[in-house]
Amino acid sequence: MDKILVIQQKMIGDVLVSSLICAHLKNRYPEAKIHYAVHEHTKAVVENHPSIDRLILKPKDQSIVAFAAYLNTLRRERYDLVVDAYGKLESNLMVLFSGSKHRVSYHKWYTQWIYSKTVKRSSVVYSIAGNAIEDRLRLIFEEQEIQEQTLTPQIHVTEQDQKWAQDYLADQDLDRNKPLVMVSVLGSAENKSLPAQQMAQILDHIAQHTQATLLLNYIPNQRPLVDAILAHTQAVTQSRIKPEIYGNNLNQFLALLAECSVLIGNEGGAVNMAKALGRPTFTIFSPWINKRAWNAFVDDQNHCAVHLKDFRPELYASGAGLQAKKNHQRLYQALELDLFSAELSKFYKTHLY
Repeated sequence: MDKILVIQQKMIGDVLVSSLICAHLKNRYPEAKIHYAVHEHTKAVVENHPSIDRLILKPKDQSIVAFAAYLNTLRRERYDLVVDAYGKLESNLMVLFSGSKHRVSYHKWYTQWIYSKTVKRSSVVYSIAGNAIEDRLRLIFEEQEIQEQTLTPQIHVTEQDQKWAQDYLADQDLDRNKPLVMVSVLGSAENKSLPAQQMAQILDHIAQHTQATLLLNYIPNQRPLVDAILAHTQAVTQSRIKPEIYGNNLNQFLALLAECSVLIGNEGGAVNMAKALGRPTFTIFSPWINKRAWNAFVDDQNHCAVHLKDFRPELYASGAGLQAKKNHQRLYQALELDLFSAELSKFYKTHLY
């Protein structure tokens, strides 16, 4: 193999997890050039990755003409192997136009003709890495090889970004003898985010039981949503939260996250980033998300995770779980802090005292 293309579009967490495919392919074919096709807004999590020789970024121009030119660029690369970890229309077209002889993706009856090999996702989990990671490895490994592989994605923060974060924090009014906690106050969507009042209770709990300074994971246009959460917090909590400290881009956020002791909050890309940076995490899952797929590396010590189904399985009985996405607001209300406050306190004692 001289040149290999791995495709993973859209979400930051997915791009990070699928970088494992690049790493394993580089180990198998050390002389091969590994190209990784991702969207522009996700590139920071895989920049400087030692196993990725080139990032192939989708053009910002959304026109059909621009996308056609993009497809022609891929075809000219003459890839020996294309691994499609995304498996939707955009990547279907990329694979189809690549002209590669060897094309691998997940099995779907209506797209299997595009690929030379398809694999089925599995409910079998061999390790604490979880389904999301192990299913990706199935694209390049036989089933009996999965449990033998290294399963941890990694983010490589540059020295320049690291220095920026350290200088930026030094300029703030912070007591650096106290730990920094990054709180993922918002999920990637409304139905993946704790309601404002419940998120405020989490913030109050952290402030009450630790001496930490709290940073928040959000982008500027989400500030009204953040303010709605902070309005429900106690005055002492508000004095410990620094919403004005945040990164202006993903590189800066990663650099700030690397300076934090832990991340606590909604499940999403930020949790995966913290894990890839080696930071302990406490994750609160949306009631409709499959915890088994995305609770990677949960060991109840360095990485902890809670899901409503852990405490109230009866709410998912008799097929009710199939309606969880539709009923997420009602189910979120059932995920009371009292259900997992002891686990949260244990997490503090392990990492913040």
